[in-house]
Amino acid sequence: MIINEKIKEYLQDYKLKKAIIKYYKDSLDDEIKDIISFLSSHRVGYYNYPWFKPDYSSVKIELMNNRPYVLYKKKKVFFPISWDVKRIVDYWSFLIAEQNEKSPHNYGLNNINIQPGECIIDAGGAEGLFTISLIDKISKAYIVECDAEWIEALKMTFKDYKHKVVIVSKFLSNSSCDDKIAIDDLVNIDDCISLIKMDIEGAEIEALVGGCNVLERDTPKLLLCAYHYQNEEEDLYNFLKEKGYSVKTNPGYILFKHDPKLAAPYLRRGLVVAERCKNE
Repeated sequence: MIINEKIKEYLQDYKLKKAIIKYYKDSLDDEIKDIISFLSSHRVGYYNYPWFKPDYSSVKIELMNNRPYVLYKKKKVFFPISWDVKRIVDYWSFLIAEQNEKSPHNYGLNNINIQPGECIIDAGGAEGLFTISLIDKISKAYIVECDAEWIEALKMTFKDYKHKVVIVSKFLSNSSCDDKIAIDDLVNIDDCISLIKMDIEGAEIEALVGGCNVLERDTPKLLLCAYHYQNEEEDLYNFLKEKGYSVKTNPGYILFKHDPKLAAPYLRRGLVVAERCKNE
């Protein structure tokens, strides 16, 4: 059964690869031409670039109270207790590889400028890599994660930072009720939000709508994933321009091949980066 699934996946990838090459065969875009050149001799993937090489052998898993973790810049990052070794290795090596400086999904964690007293929102926190990378710089972080499997792992990762990390087990939305919370209701009125990162499966605009007061008051820098559905980049651009933000995208493209609605033009920008001056 597993072999049949692997064959099925390979054939689907082959069919997708042929469709992409055919669609873009006359493209004059140098970024796209590089991808097509890469695909001519490689299997299709999320990141179709020679630099994307997950280093599986470098992942060292340790245990604390029977919960697995890896060390990242001398800090423990924990995983759900139900995950086996292969799942952790695959996940972590992929995650680190997609933060390559050339990646369309790169948050630029080494270059983020955080000033004393500033706070961040990490929406779609998952394993907490984004926040743990900035933990020594920030005054406070709100980590919003709707997947219950991650919550206990996050509590372990940030157990020494309870004074500055708030973990919220809800969906970020345009209003607050039951399992949903809006940014405007999440943030303490005394907290200045300087940075918001979102990777929330295409719900980014809905979440921004629920944070209009914070956007207006604090004018935070925004790092927003833009590849979950076909026109997400355009929708984000239009929304943010109306709010007075300047908008750009990371170079490069992601192929979100597990989108059941994936169709031409296939390739999508990975990250929208938006900023606005406070006096605008």
